[in-house]
Amino acid sequence: MPSKRDPKLDLAKAVLICLVVLGHYVEAADGRWNTDLGYGMRAIYMVHMPAFVFLAGVTAKAAGTVSKVVQWLTLLVVFTLIYVGVDQLVPAVDRLAPWTQPYWILWFLLALAAWQALMPLVERFPRSSVIASVAIGVGAGLIPTIGYPLSLSRAATFLPFFVIGAVYGKAFLAAVDRLSSMARAGIVAAAVACALYLGSIDIDRYWLYGSRSLARLSDSVAEGVSTRLVLMAISLLGLAALWALLPRRDGWFTVPGRRSLAVYLLHGIPVTFLSAWLRDVLDLPSGAPLVLAASLVLTALTVSLFSLAFWDTAIRHVGTVFSRHIPRKPQARRRASIAAK
Repeated sequence: MPSKRDPKLDLAKAVLICLVVLGHYVEAADGRWNTDLGYGMRAIYMVHMPAFVFLAGVTAKAAGTVSKVVQWLTLLVVFTLIYVGVDQLVPAVDRLAPWTQPYWILWFLLALAAWQALMPLVERFPRSSVIASVAIGVGAGLIPTIGYPLSLSRAATFLPFFVIGAVYGKAFLAAVDRLSSMARAGIVAAAVACALYLGSIDIDRYWLYGSRSLARLSDSVAEGVSTRLVLMAISLLGLAALWALLPRRDGWFTVPGRRSLAVYLLHGIPVTFLSAWLRDVLDLPSGAPLVLAASLVLTALTVSLFSLAFWDTAIRHVGTVFSRHIPRKPQARRRASIAAK
């Protein structure tokens, strides 16, 4: 029998995908450069991708690794073609990059393929994998040539969250669930305090993107390594705070979490088409509040639209066009047959 989904996990993914979409709408208006909007942008980026990657690790398994890697790479190719076409229709937006650099949001697909490829090693050597992932996440930043190409910097920076999620994720979330109300409130307060501190020092947003080397972000190796480690800890604290706030209830509000892949891959299309309009809104008097209000409305509409079952089914079908032809091991076939019964 297939395992029952955890509604709280789906709810967490729903909240995070809404933050992803909201962040990209605000960013499309150049809100990251705006003093009023930049603070909120840093708070969103501090949590949403680390938490998303962590939860991806929680649900990751080594079984079927080859098929899953092929799925991610297939979607990468298909959506690269789609977004190249979208860029041609919107001259005001130009995100095209060298073929070695995934298009904008599609870096996540290439990173997922790389992380999934490591899952057999993670399951075989769990504790060593956690240590190695943190070393890679920090150490890769010490190499100046590692950056946007092939998403190497982001894949390495967020790797610890994926591996920690795969190894200790369920235990971590269960531990938060067991905390008293007072302890949960303390975690939330600590996370808010960290967010306020990061806002007060106006931290460079590229620390949160994970796309640049430590040499470009800090004055010394010690400063770069310590900052990245502290930010990793704060991101985990933010995830714990989010998990502490969410109820374990099922309903319509968990649907975007179950179909977050479709929302993630498709939301960039309306964001691209509306970028010029959002920039015009930001230039108006009281532009920042107007952009935030418009972005909230657009986020609700976008997430609702791309949470429809049609999109999720279509994307999963496209992703398995090639992977479904990959022979599975006899043991895997027997497990699939038993599950089907």
